[in-house]
Amino acid sequence: LPNTQNYGKIVMRLAPYPSGALHIGNARMVILNSEYVKKYNGDLILFFDDTIGSPKSLRNTPKAKYVLPEAYDLIEDGLKWLEITYSKVYYKSNRLEIYYEYCEKLIQDDMAYVCFCTAADFKNKYKDRKQNCPHRNQTLSFNLKEWENMLKGKYHEMEVVVRLKTGMRHKDPAQRDQIIMRISEAEHPRVGTKYIVWPMLEFSWAIDDYLIGVTHILRG
Repeated sequence: LPNTQNYGKIVMRLAPYPSGALHIGNARMVILNSEYVKKYNGDLILFFDDTIGSPKSLRNTPKAKYVLPEAYDLIEDGLKWLEITYSKVYYKSNRLEIYYEYCEKLIQDDMAYVCFCTAADFKNKYKDRKQNCPHRNQTLSFNLKEWENMLKGKYHEMEVVVRLKTGMRHKDPAQRDQIIMRISEAEHPRVGTKYIVWPMLEFSWAIDDYLIGVTHILRG
């Protein structure tokens, strides 16, 4: 592994999405992570990537992803069969308040904003043209109020998101003011409908990897 000398301890993670049992592709990734941790006398963490799943627009389609209640045990059974040991277990569904804290801090620092654009309008009117959407320059007080309204359930799915100010002139269109939080009214098998605002994958992992001290990531 590169740059191992920069860390006091190597920390790696297994991050399955609990939609079913492990398969042969997962096994390759799991074994590689486990062997590297053994080589460097590090820690291996099991981190269930159990965010809410597919947005409303994809549900009931072949591309939809759902968290299955039985998948948690199936995954741990698979790891046991592979003789994989790990030091800790985390669940993203237990960490929503952490993501909320970081999102609010970004809003307070004028690095994120509440956006009411539809996905089509944002893409066609602003992202493709490298122009700011009207919501980007909202006041801090307005953004904080609407963020609070999101958490209180005032809005429904696909009506509002929080975007990070990554820049609307970024050379990669996918990076232009990315969504970091969205609303989902789907029921989660572990936390039910307690939370309706959920983080996007990249945002949650940036926070989690920093907080738990992950040093190296192997995927695929």
